Amino acid sequence: MKCWIFDKGGSHGTLGLSDAIKLSCNAFFYQYGNAAGIDQIVATGNMLGLGQRSGIPLSGEAPGVLPGPEWLAQINPQARWTSGLTANTSIGQGDVLASPLQMAMVVSAVANSGTVYYPRLIDRIVAQDGTVVSQEPARVRANLITDAGLTAEQVEKVRRGMWKVVNESGGTAGRARIKGTEVAGKTGTAQFWRSGVKDNHTWFLSFAPYDDPKYAVVVFVQGAKSGGGVAAPVAAKLLEDILKMDNGGEPPQLAALEPAKGNFRFVESIDFGRDIPAATTVGDDGETADGAAAGAASNQENRPAAQPNVRAAADERGRVKNQQNKPNALQKFFNFLGGKKEKKDGDTRQQRPPPNTRR
Repeated sequence: MKCWIFDKGGSHGTLGLSDAIKLSCNAFFYQYGNAAGIDQIVATGNMLGLGQRSGIPLSGEAPGVLPGPEWLAQINPQARWTSGLTANTSIGQGDVLASPLQMAMVVSAVANSGTVYYPRLIDRIVAQDGTVVSQEPARVRANLITDAGLTAEQVEKVRRGMWKVVNESGGTAGRARIKGTEVAGKTGTAQFWRSGVKDNHTWFLSFAPYDDPKYAVVVFVQGAKSGGGVAAPVAAKLLEDILKMDNGGEPPQLAALEPAKGNFRFVESIDFGRDIPAATTVGDDGETADGAAAGAASNQENRPAAQPNVRAAADERGRVKNQQNKPNALQKFFNFLGGKKEKKDGDTRQQRPPPNTRR
């Protein structure tokens, strides 16, 4: 297992948490994930709502998967949890499955310095005269400081790392900058294979404004080259338009688009023609689909066909049956009606007499 930068001939060197988030260094989280241990990862993930339904009235909502020893024992009792699986889980690879809504819950908790809320579909209902008809109260799920044992300084290191992702030179999401507002975020490029074809999942988790968070935006794009080049500009466009409306601007105009002809090529980048602040150099997201999580196990919906290595089935006497002459469903039906089995071609074995009978 190695970091994505290794395949590009480089290394990240010695890093702290904030810079590891900025550079999306897999190796850092491999090591610190194992140092924390899978039990701590699962416990904190449960507080954040990973691997669980959100609680809002959505039909068919999947809980996702937060893998750990207990989960593995349920799906594969013969398997054993390893440090390699902990490393994969620590960067969201392997068997980890999460929805954009779950990741919005995560980034919201980081933005507000540790409080995890249950999501709501409706905040309040307002009458035409401006009076509030009803309001759904906010419900706290957990607190990362009081419940998980983290400190405010530790949570702030995560927040600062997300700020560096967008605003410092070398961060993976320089294209998420917005003029006049500091955005914080985290890119992600998860390898995924569909029927033997690479079909990556790219992410960008974000919140803004940094000093007084009001909005959390999570963008998931399937079939893109990188989170920083595709998902981040989409999130920035959403945040930019929302903040403009907050300041009295007109809502963005919506228009129907002609259906686009699909293909399996990666989306290289997205550019809305925004004026991106360039206080520092806007670099490309190095964590691309070609190098993300190199060497890590990848999710596969349909794995490529493997060569069979299972021996032919044996009959009740322990002999291998002739699979080529196995009767089909219709033959089995008529054999059942006739009360006897047809003798297979080439079967010259002498039938044994029933037990306790004489010849």
